[in-house]
Amino acid sequence: GLRKPIANPKTLSDLGLASTPVVATSDINSSQPLGPLLMTTEGVVKFEPNDALYYFDGQTYYALSSMGSYADWGLGQATHLSVPTSSYNTAGISPSSQPLSSWYLAPDGTHYIVDLGRLISIPQGFSSLWPSSQFAQGPQALVDRLAKIALTPNIWVDSDIFVLSNGKKHYVATLYDLNALGINSSNVISLQSDKVANIPRGNDALGDGKLLTIQGDQSIYVLNAGTLLHIANPGVFSAYGFSWTDISSYSTTQISDYPLAGSDLLYGKLADGTYLI
Repeated sequence: GLRKPIANPKTLSDLGLASTPVVATSDINSSQPLGPLLMTTEGVVKFEPNDALYYFDGQTYYALSSMGSYADWGLGQATHLSVPTSSYNTAGISPSSQPLSSWYLAPDGTHYIVDLGRLISIPQGFSSLWPSSQFAQGPQALVDRLAKIALTPNIWVDSDIFVLSNGKKHYVATLYDLNALGINSSNVISLQSDKVANIPRGNDALGDGKLLTIQGDQSIYVLNAGTLLHIANPGVFSAYGFSWTDISSYSTTQISDYPLAGSDLLYGKLADGTYLI
């Protein structure tokens, strides 16, 4: 009781209808309601007047959650299909589909970020940064075309650099910290801002050797292995070659991720089993 449009000659052939004669029938059949589109061709399609945009892999429709997903999956390079009118062109009627988001769940359970044509695998230690419910399966045809890389702890978002650790993103505020943390072009990757928008922001990422004072506290500290070592006196400060102009000031809240060490920085230092002065 439905007229099901056939998208194109390829679909006709794929359905095994190519050798079947096309039969002229009574005009009454033309009054039957339109049914869903029959199609086996891969590509991007939109059913006016509905706004939704889909990628069809030949079997399954994937609804794009945003134009960001369109760019992430590289759909600008995909075929954009022109199809005959079907029931999908009726307002409020759409094909059964799966979401096509920028968070991809592979059949083996690996989680990925899809970002501007790249498939970025998420190491186990970072999986908690994004809720597992956010990830969904995607079309293998598109997955196979994406460049595959691994997520690094260091990310470049717009003009800012962050370090991912302990379930948070930590802003790298100065060139000193960038160098002290060993961040360079070989161990940082770029991400679109929407990929990290919901990750809570922690304290700034500080590098070892960072000199700082805590507001309300006249003492000077140096960061060492994630803890704050109190510099005992000006003599020790000078002996280590520190510069007074390199001291930064932070509030207690801004450095809550960095606990005070249990001892002061003194002249004697144990390094690789050797005492140094």
